[in-house]
Amino acid sequence: MSDATLLNDGVHCHAQSHCAACGTQGQVIHDQQRDRLFEAPGVWSIRQCTSTACRLAWVDPMPEAGELGKFYTSYYTHGAGDAADEDSATASAGVASPGLARSLLAAIIPGRRLQFLSGLMHLADMPPGRVLEVGCGSGHFLAQAAAAGWRALGIDFDEAAVAAARAIPGVDAQVMDMHDPALDGERFDAIALNNVIEHLPDPDRVFARCHELLAPGGRVVMVTPNIEAQCHKAYGEMWRGLEVPRHIYIFSAKALRKFAADAGFRKIQVFSPLNGQQVDFMANASVELAEKAGATPPQIDRRAIKLRSTANGLLGGTIAEWVVLAAER
Repeated sequence: MSDATLLNDGVHCHAQSHCAACGTQGQVIHDQQRDRLFEAPGVWSIRQCTSTACRLAWVDPMPEAGELGKFYTSYYTHGAGDAADEDSATASAGVASPGLARSLLAAIIPGRRLQFLSGLMHLADMPPGRVLEVGCGSGHFLAQAAAAGWRALGIDFDEAAVAAARAIPGVDAQVMDMHDPALDGERFDAIALNNVIEHLPDPDRVFARCHELLAPGGRVVMVTPNIEAQCHKAYGEMWRGLEVPRHIYIFSAKALRKFAADAGFRKIQVFSPLNGQQVDFMANASVELAEKAGATPPQIDRRAIKLRSTANGLLGGTIAEWVVLAAER
């Protein structure tokens, strides 16, 4: 890793050849990448950790933290235009209440119980307390949490989204960063990050801050695109989960577990969400991205991928399009 600053199409960056999780050399898996969605500046590589015990991926060069706003000037954030994206996040997190079969599986396999108890973003088994959502958007999850009896606070950089969230009964929302000193001394029973961790610099600092803000016994839940997903293998650089350069880190299950363990979390569960809709969303979005770039997308057997993903997830594997971390302080 180098401390030297370089300019990438007007974005101040530094070279990052080694993994932020374990320090292993990274290998370039996609090169000469540009933002095909919202025309953010820069030309980027994606590196992946070569350690089989980690497999974290990241953009290289790594943008300086103060430069990230340049990637969002024409980006939809949380207005009406991103309804499909919000729906995909909901589907990936599995916010619906579990049925009898899932409840039985949770009892039979206690080490992965939260994979099956997916209601309220894997918080439905907890007594309502105080919940913080980092990157709350217009408050879709916060509304559900408040209706379930939680005292809900959301934070986001988007002022319009925060105003919409704040209008929901029982919900407070603020324009702030999770590292804002205003949160110092606050304690939450749960913290949720739904498709957010991949946008944030310094994941070790994010995990440490979550640990600091949680009350003893509190739970953090993170949902994020999975670098080891089947559709990534099928679509390569056109896989929608990459979203260069806004997704500055793309996590594997092993990398999430390592960050959580290093931050002092316990009862760490990392798993695939059991929802076949995520394959349809990611495949459709990847095909659209390829066609926009003038490329011919590969033909894939979605039914086979869904069956393989579900079977793998039931056996404890993580090849789904998203991966979920749940851990306690």
